[in-house]
Amino acid sequence: MRAISHSDRKSDQVDAEKLARYARLDPNILRPIAHRTIAQQEALTLIRARALLVRLRTAAVNAVRGLTKSCGYRMPTSATTCFAQRSLAVMPPGLAQALGPVLQQIAEITVKIKQYDRQIQQLGQTEYPETQALLQVHGVGHLTALTFVLTLGSKTRFGPSRDVGCYLGLRPRRSQSGDHDSQLGITHASNANLRS
Repeated sequence: MRAISHSDRKSDQVDAEKLARYARLDPNILRPIAHRTIAQQEALTLIRARALLVRLRTAAVNAVRGLTKSCGYRMPTSATTCFAQRSLAVMPPGLAQALGPVLQQIAEITVKIKQYDRQIQQLGQTEYPETQALLQVHGVGHLTALTFVLTLGSKTRFGPSRDVGCYLGLRPRRSQSGDHDSQLGITHASNANLRS
């Protein structure tokens, strides 16, 4: 609601009055908000914390690669899970002394990410059994299934199943003016964690 959030006359009283006027005009403009339960919020926090660790590990791996490259060395191509061990094995002693603590942190973060993965898998199996049906789809793992279920919240919020796609931003963006109607690709209006 840009009329409220981008107003140059913003106050609680003015915002409440605008909302009341919209509701009086057409209540369908204002969709009801479905709050997640505490358990759902905690599970989503688990997923977001894991995503944070993944971003930190990626930044550390890229930093190690960049720092060694500036000294004339290249780290071997490897999966992120074994990057620390493989890099330490081929790194010259001077760089190993400087970057050893960073590689140790990368290894510790990898262990913590695996712990999060186990927690997410167990949570999906015990608390959210509806994730099991999503696991049957090729390419969908425990993380994606649980994120999908938690992002939607209660499935009773949606009428036809097609509404879920629109809620997740899987609908074309349109820009129509007169006879010109262009489709600009898919919107990115959904949850960033679910999209990634």
